[in-house]
Amino acid sequence: MSTIVYRIAVLLGVIVAAGPVGTNLALFWLLWALLSGRFLLSRGAVFPALADRGLPADAVRRSGAALTYGCWTVQPLLEAWHKRVQQEGRWHAHVYEGFRPVACDVVGVCRPRLSGCVGKHYQAGADKALPAIVLAVVAAVGSVGTVRLPLRRLLLRADPDKGSEAEVQRRAVLQAGAALPPDAVLVVDAGVGVADLLTSNVPRFVARVARNFTARRNRLPPYKGRGRCPTSGERVRPLPRTRQGQIIAATPPDATTQWVVAGRLIRAQVWDNLVLASAKPGAAAFRCVVIHDPR
Repeated sequence: MSTIVYRIAVLLGVIVAAGPVGTNLALFWLLWALLSGRFLLSRGAVFPALADRGLPADAVRRSGAALTYGCWTVQPLLEAWHKRVQQEGRWHAHVYEGFRPVACDVVGVCRPRLSGCVGKHYQAGADKALPAIVLAVVAAVGSVGTVRLPLRRLLLRADPDKGSEAEVQRRAVLQAGAALPPDAVLVVDAGVGVADLLTSNVPRFVARVARNFTARRNRLPPYKGRGRCPTSGERVRPLPRTRQGQIIAATPPDATTQWVVAGRLIRAQVWDNLVLASAKPGAAAFRCVVIHDPR
């Protein structure tokens, strides 16, 4: 056999070694069939994929039983893989200004003809939500040599009976925030709101928000001498918007900066010490940055 085959066999053995005796061997054959592409040839059918590997009938049945009701979970396998990759020292985390990004997102494996155990996930190509198995993925961002490679830390599946995409996303953010290293930053897409991140006590995060996002200053404005004393900070609108034909101007930024990327001049506007639009001064604060890219 080739060197790469031995290499894959050793790595799979390390991943499943901590599992129950017997079940770990069955998982080894399942993962081997998955990596070798036999599930593509069988269109996802488990027994034909395992049998095509040349396994005897009893080994095929044991692997199918391990997949169906075996005493194992995905997370220990991910932890073993994470530990092995770090031990080898070939994978290096990306670092920006002393912080390492950890990405969190929701993905959907489309299964339009699968009955039961299926949620829905939005697909940009179809411009609508399609039946899919919804998974939340948390991964550290890094590279092996010049190849960018995410190192997965957490994999959660939405409850097919009562769990929604939003629910599994909240669980992923909560668990990722609790296990976030001191020099890491959780990076999320627009599907996760700033309020969810703050209530989940995520210590450091970068989130993309809607264009009509608003916040408030984390301090009370001065009393104008008439009427009721203010109880909320001044509203901050990072981008202008149009409502009923009237243009609502953006709030002037606290600071501006610029830099050059691939010959393009990138500008950024910064608003510091903000709280949620529904929060009072003294609540958890954050910074808002608007990046203008000519591309």
